[in-house]
Amino acid sequence: MKQFNESVITSDDISVKLRLLGNTELIAGDRSYPPGDPLQRGLLATLAMRANNRVGAEALAAALWENPPRTALRQIQTKVWKLRELLDYAFATESVQQRPQLINQAGGYLLFVEPTSIDLVLFNTFVKEARKTAAEGDFERSAQRYRDALSLWRGPAFADISAPEMSAPGIRAEAIKLQDHYITVTEERIEADLILGRHNEVISELQYLVRRHPLRERFRLHLIRALGRMGRRTEASEAYLEGHRLLVQELGLDLSPDLTEAHRVILAGGPPPAKRTVVRQVSASGTAVLTDGNKWAMVAGGRGHQHDLAQPIPVIPTQGREHRQRGPATADVRLLNSTGRGGDRDRPPAHLEPVLEQLLNGATDLTASRRLGLSPRTFSRRVSELLEYLGVATRFQAGAEAYNRGWITVRPEGPSDGQQSPT
Repeated sequence: MKQFNESVITSDDISVKLRLLGNTELIAGDRSYPPGDPLQRGLLATLAMRANNRVGAEALAAALWENPPRTALRQIQTKVWKLRELLDYAFATESVQQRPQLINQAGGYLLFVEPTSIDLVLFNTFVKEARKTAAEGDFERSAQRYRDALSLWRGPAFADISAPEMSAPGIRAEAIKLQDHYITVTEERIEADLILGRHNEVISELQYLVRRHPLRERFRLHLIRALGRMGRRTEASEAYLEGHRLLVQELGLDLSPDLTEAHRVILAGGPPPAKRTVVRQVSASGTAVLTDGNKWAMVAGGRGHQHDLAQPIPVIPTQGREHRQRGPATADVRLLNSTGRGGDRDRPPAHLEPVLEQLLNGATDLTASRRLGLSPRTFSRRVSELLEYLGVATRFQAGAEAYNRGWITVRPEGPSDGQQSPT
């Protein structure tokens, strides 16, 4: 069997032979081979969730029955025999080394299969890559990988595993966890689309998702922000008030600070109109290569400039526009205490100011979250909220926008020492 390396999966590597995200079935070529009955499907699903690992017979019984019958082990043996027949029949044209195999092993069973041929493994791999590329600022690739992951779903996981004689507690618990994971990944995919400026494209989808999952605050938050960016402030406010009525008045829950802040922005006049920016490349040094129409530019925390793509623009904190460069930036960048060129009304919300300062100083997410006393997930969400508030596509542009709004004073790399920097 080929060694599994999730970091190098390409579309050419994908050949799904076992589907779990929907009905449980084997796939050979363009044909589907569903296992015969719920117990046989449950057995295959349980082994596939632990592919290439031994699962003891008693563990199988506990996953398939709340109270295993006295004949549980005998029934499992019978279904294993039938599954082997089905595997041999479905993959008859493949060599023994390539086809999935069901092996007896030390009082249990092992499903020997190429990991990338299981849709659940592919889903988790694509999600991991999407999150990694989002953290690196490559939201175009991140959004595409999220779509690749979600496209593998054909319905609720293990949808066809149910029968009065088989309670399948292990499978049902896994199905609930996977369904929640699916919703979370959908939230993250939409967030990537919003960062890329696709507000109008996701509004209808978000309206449907809010109706279907009214208690998921993140869907409602995305909807409020998308509507606000499109200038539909009345609808955005109505979406917030509906959530307030449901969560606070009916259920007695507290609204998240993110929702409250999003509504405050709407009441204050709304965020600036959405502007689509496409990220084409992110360099290893954290410098984003952007396109706005047909115009190329480099941005690295300071002002945006048309620039030689081979020469990144570092940001040097300064106290004035006439400061001369004396080496790499080591000072602690802080937001100006006095009002910027846009006045106090343009300053970021108080809970986002420390997040922006951490980005300006180039702190990693882990370091920044520890400094601010936040969990990494909360810090990541606040970064996304900051980008949305600033109307930029990547965290690398946050510094440029902060400069443009007069919150910090920075300059790009200047001429050699002894010359004045350009204004």
